[in-house]
Amino acid sequence: MPPRSALLVIDMQNATVALAYRAAETVAAIAGLSARARAAGVPVVVVRQRDESMVPGTEGWQVVPELAPREGDSVNALYRSIGWPGRRVRLRAAADVELSPA
Repeated sequence: MPPRSALLVIDMQNATVALAYRAAETVAAIAGLSARARAAGVPVVVVRQRDESMVPGTEGWQVVPELAPREGDSVNALYRSIGWPGRRVRLRAAADVELSPA
């Protein structure tokens, strides 16, 4: 099966976004990309970091409201770094997604 495109929204959780430079602009840009991807039928894959500092169910672990997963989105937990472009990563409900430079 050839690779297919997907929009990966990674670590856009309350705790990480609170530390981000130009967070509001970044969140708005990703929200726009997410809307365009969904409208074009491109899967949106939301990946949440999960470790000792990002505990599931806590406020910091939650995805920011503007980027919260929608019906049909794939939601995944990231337990460690997924690596660099060119590596293949299996994400639930997103088939095989090949990471490649933008």
